[in-house]
Amino acid sequence: MLTKLYLQYVACFSKNFFQFINTGIVGIGVWIAYQGLTTWKKQIKGQDEYKLAAEIMENAYDLEERLRYARGRLYSYTSEEAGNKDKQSNAHYQQHAERINLMLEANNKLRVLKLRADALWGRANTNDLDEVLRLIKQFVSRFEIFYQAGWDDPQNRKGDQVADDMWITLHGSFSKNKPDIFWNNFSDAIEKLEDKMRKKIAFDH
Repeated sequence: MLTKLYLQYVACFSKNFFQFINTGIVGIGVWIAYQGLTTWKKQIKGQDEYKLAAEIMENAYDLEERLRYARGRLYSYTSEEAGNKDKQSNAHYQQHAERINLMLEANNKLRVLKLRADALWGRANTNDLDEVLRLIKQFVSRFEIFYQAGWDDPQNRKGDQVADDMWITLHGSFSKNKPDIFWNNFSDAIEKLEDKMRKKIAFDH
């Protein structure tokens, strides 16, 4: 009788023990799968952040070069335009506007990347990109005001400090007495954006 009870006890114990072992194995498997999924998600996010940061800088550099071109002072005129003040002024505006449009193409790409950056990092972490876009918006606004006021004619801006400042914003300055505040601000914004994106690229790799 005791032997029978002992055997029943051993059988019951063995059954419960193996159930416990199986449950533990399943639990460990679930934990390993969870850890693997978490690691995979981190890797995917890291890859996304790396690609986005690199793409932002690539487009920011493109925007910077197009802005340089938009601020250039060299324009070409036909003999007819060169001999007529109004036609020359109109040609100047048209060529400048074309350069602005090329710049805005790069700017619009950066604006789209800004939306992706906001979604991935949060708007509080994209302030440097905001500043770059704000300065471009300021540049375009001053371009419109400059030509509407007729300040492309040197005679119309003679002695007008505001007009001179607009000219420097749109075309730069070669005088130490008249600093190129706009370009300095834009260069600072690009540098700060570089620093932030570099950290993300370095962190994710």
